[in-house]
Amino acid sequence: MTEPAPQNPPSDAELAGIPDLEIPAADIPEADIADVDIPAAPVRPPSTPGESAPPGLDLAGTGRRGAVVEPEVPEVEGPPLGTTDPQLRTTEPVLNVSDPVLSEPVLREPVLGDGGTDGPQLRQHHINDPDTIRRLLTTPARWAIVGLSNNPMRAAVGVARIVRDDLGMDIVPVSLKGDTVHGERGYTRLDEIPGTIDVVDCFVNSQKVGAIVDQAIDIGAKAVWLQVGVIDEAAAARATAAGLDVVMDACPAIERRNLMRS
Repeated sequence: MTEPAPQNPPSDAELAGIPDLEIPAADIPEADIADVDIPAAPVRPPSTPGESAPPGLDLAGTGRRGAVVEPEVPEVEGPPLGTTDPQLRTTEPVLNVSDPVLSEPVLREPVLGDGGTDGPQLRQHHINDPDTIRRLLTTPARWAIVGLSNNPMRAAVGVARIVRDDLGMDIVPVSLKGDTVHGERGYTRLDEIPGTIDVVDCFVNSQKVGAIVDQAIDIGAKAVWLQVGVIDEAAAARATAAGLDVVMDACPAIERRNLMRS
């Protein structure tokens, strides 16, 4: 009696009821190979560094099979958001800030542009000067906070209180309705505000902040501060060329905490 040929033990994918996702390249027209998207099998990646993934499975989402999967812990030795001072350095995960008031200071992932016909490209990013941040946060000044309304759900309300009560600045709310906030009279435009404005703090959409920066230049402001997630490289360049200090993609409430920790 002939003994049956030995069979390989079932793979983890077979035990889990996941079909083999291997597609022979020879069966795919050459022009279409790059367009094939093979989803990764939902199997727990190896927990030991250097452990190989089972054949036929793509555990890392790379499109390679049986690749060595290393655990990814995206840590960057560097300063908090907007700073490069070695005294302020922390090790933080590379994440996005979801709320400029409640979130801890973190380092951001690189910002991608559309890249034109060559695909995504890293976009040139304004570099915040830690000395400028420190000076703006410690020098008594008059801050116009654009986007500050009496809506308590907006982050600008909490940040404005910190700028006034903790940093000791005078604040002037600027919003579409000219709301009075924290007992401070509001205005609808920067050029309506009597007297001198030193810093224009912008809680507005990135697509609209360029016009606010231009108004800040026109009224003779000394600095513009673009909040976390508010990015306009061209506007930052115009302000710098006009002699204004520029802080972009940062929050004074977060940077104040960084200064207190240093």
